[in-house]
Amino acid sequence: MLSSTKRRMSVLERSIRIPITTDILLARAEERARLKGASFEDALQSLVPSLRDRDLECVAEELMQLACGDDMEARNAIMRRAMMTDG
Repeated sequence: MLSSTKRRMSVLERSIRIPITTDILLARAEERARLKGASFEDALQSLVPSLRDRDLECVAEELMQLACGDDMEARNAIMRRAMMTDG
């Protein structure tokens, strides 16, 4: 009964468009990996295309804040590395 309720709540939560956070994204990836029997990395990769650009920007900024804090030099170094691997 409890697992059925949790499953229904999970489906309902996914249907409501709320700003995504890193924690929500990682939790969804873990759930998808468990349900599909896939690796966490594959599950995460399958979720990324369904995200809106604004959601991706919010997650990227949250991760950047966790990694660098207010250190602008570190942020710039990460951005330079991202630009080099992007092309």
